[in-house]
Amino acid sequence: MNIGQQVADATDRLLAAHGSPDALTRAEEGLWPAALWNQLLGLGLGEAMVDEERGGHGFGWSDLAGTFIAIGRRACPVPIGEHMVARALVERSGLKAPDGILTLSTRIEPRIQIDANRVSGELPAVVWGGESRHIVFSCDSESGGGRLGVVELSAGTTMPRPSISRTPHADLTYRSAEVRLAPAERGAVTLAGALLRSLQITGAIERVLADTVTYANTRVQFGRPIGRFQAIQQLVAELGNEAAASTATAMGAARALDRNEGHLAVAVAKARSSAAAGRVAAIAHEVHAAIGVTLDFNLHHMTRRLWQWRNDFGDEFYWRAELARAATAEGRDGLWSLIIAASGGVDANAPASETT
Repeated sequence: MNIGQQVADATDRLLAAHGSPDALTRAEEGLWPAALWNQLLGLGLGEAMVDEERGGHGFGWSDLAGTFIAIGRRACPVPIGEHMVARALVERSGLKAPDGILTLSTRIEPRIQIDANRVSGELPAVVWGGESRHIVFSCDSESGGGRLGVVELSAGTTMPRPSISRTPHADLTYRSAEVRLAPAERGAVTLAGALLRSLQITGAIERVLADTVTYANTRVQFGRPIGRFQAIQQLVAELGNEAAASTATAMGAARALDRNEGHLAVAVAKARSSAAAGRVAAIAHEVHAAIGVTLDFNLHHMTRRLWQWRNDFGDEFYWRAELARAATAEGRDGLWSLIIAASGGVDANAPASETT
């Protein structure tokens, strides 16, 4: 067993111990699960993606894909995934990550203006905006260069934002607040956030599939489990197909991003997983019927997050448009290379002997 799997298993066990429906409901109501957060940091997750020369563990996306899937599978009630990604982005840009919880704005294009080292405007849909200390966001220049910004949450005005997942979100408004800036890939936060959500969606779909199979095999109607009816079997089979597609594209994107060629693969993963999120939620509630939305069942905690994560960092329509623009730009002669790159499973720059 490799170290990545060990970290994923340890994270899954810890989250399972804190993931009862009551615990999730309390977190959604605003009670910060401090003990869980401290234990997750105790596993070393906070610095897991930070390079070793900067004091981290140097794990890549493919190393931690199972951990992010576990975070989604257990509907983790703290922003550990966002913190891990934000800290890695900050450290890799050359800045030193500030103390405290880091989070991300899930909007693709924040409505902000940068003047020297001051930021004004809005950072909407900030995940766990009430508990975090700093927000990491992309603030790309109009000339084409990419930049990363880090701003203290308390320097702005916070307005709670309702979310379908019921996890705390906030809209932040800034008026000439101090911001730390560093060069970065254009849209770095959107790209990393999209892959994070793709992996979380994959985990949530796995959980919904398992729970739906269990329910179908135990719920008796007309003298036999409903899972024996062909119509239910067909729905469950479709759930399995969506789970497989989401897993394959998300894992391929994780490998591609580790090779620094992941834009197209992430676009495919987020487009596919977002589409799967909507379909999986619909099927699961169809099988469970009205009981799936009751507090006695965990299903609604998962499906509400699927609907939320579907839209975070761009929904399937946004990323399909990105793929269409890339295909149009490549033209007929470059289409095959684009498909290979977007698959995420093959290094597009490797010699032919290594890919056949």
